[in-house]
Amino acid sequence: MGKQINYYIEYEDFLSIAEKALKNGCEIIKKADKKFIRSRDISIVTRDCYDYYFYLPEAGELIIESNEVGGDYFSFEGLNVLIEAGYSRINEDEKVILRNRLYTITGYYNDKDEWISRQECIEKVYNRLAYSVRKMTVRYYATERMLELVREGYSLR
Repeated sequence: MGKQINYYIEYEDFLSIAEKALKNGCEIIKKADKKFIRSRDISIVTRDCYDYYFYLPEAGELIIESNEVGGDYFSFEGLNVLIEAGYSRINEDEKVILRNRLYTITGYYNDKDEWISRQECIEKVYNRLAYSVRKMTVRYYATERMLELVREGYSLR
């Protein structure tokens, strides 16, 4: 379980969400060639990558591990200090808009079977970002531009 808001926003609007995350003390992380790249600069957000993570150092250590085939992944402890985010894919051929989301986990069980809740600071940043999403969307958690595409025959998925 966790906190989640699904939405339909375009790249330009996602930039403002990412900037707000940076202003709230987060790093931005994206995956490229199976490896995570971290930055405190908005230039890491590019049109060729739809999915990102906001890491809040104040919430704790980010633990990144690698698997046998060289791919990076987050440990359970690492997930507790992250907010997942991204922007919508628009498939021009199929006339489909794919949603993205803002998400943070509730917590995890450690190796001693003890529940470790997410830090309150993560929840505060998540709530600020979710508020920004709600302000920029009008209906179905979609921006006016996305609803304009729906009126032109696109479907939301």
